[in-house]
Amino acid sequence: MCICQTISVKYTEDYFPVIFVHGVSSTAAFFKGSRDFLMLKGYKASELYATTYGEGIYTKTFEEEIHCSYIRQIRRMIIAVHEYTQKKVDVITWSMGSPISRKAILGGNCTENNRYLGKSITTLVDTFISVGGVNYGVEWCSHQRHHNVCNLINSMNCECKLLKELNSKPERYEGSNSYSLYSLTDFIIGRQCCGQICGDLKHANQSLEIPNYNHLNIMTDTIIIQYNLLNH
Repeated sequence: MCICQTISVKYTEDYFPVIFVHGVSSTAAFFKGSRDFLMLKGYKASELYATTYGEGIYTKTFEEEIHCSYIRQIRRMIIAVHEYTQKKVDVITWSMGSPISRKAILGGNCTENNRYLGKSITTLVDTFISVGGVNYGVEWCSHQRHHNVCNLINSMNCECKLLKELNSKPERYEGSNSYSLYSLTDFIIGRQCCGQICGDLKHANQSLEIPNYNHLNIMTDTIIIQYNLLNH
């Protein structure tokens, strides 16, 4: 596990610590701009965290899956930051980082190997923000099931077992508050997934459509909106 910010002093700050979770073929370093912005707004380095799961830029996107190991890694991160700070955490996710984090918080059994994650850790999270998240999948997966990334168990296919589980719950479980930011011009995830907006988040306090953004700048250029949602 790679933790980008190392804690070396006793935690004394007032903000909830923020954990960033990247998408497929990305790394924790992707969030440096977000980190710098939040520090300008008064966050300390000891309040900002990220970790890299998977192979980063070496990931073969069409062969990727939402692995149990990724989910367990993010779950451990959330628990570790909470236990150190003795505070709830905020979670900002991008792309595939959203379903990974949602399952990490929900707990239960992993879909591909039935490994037990533990009970829900909803109470550890104050605000959950999904940005360009594949919450209902990616649109093109409905025609590309032969790729691992679109399998029917643990993938970005809206019909896969994992996403069906995440979207079947009767109430919010990602945290005390949840929000989604998405764009209908994000052609990486597309628009319609099993009759839903692909980037929408079920039971969110608010889902915000950001017009004319792509899959990259929906994350990088909405940091002011993300900051305001964190401090609602």
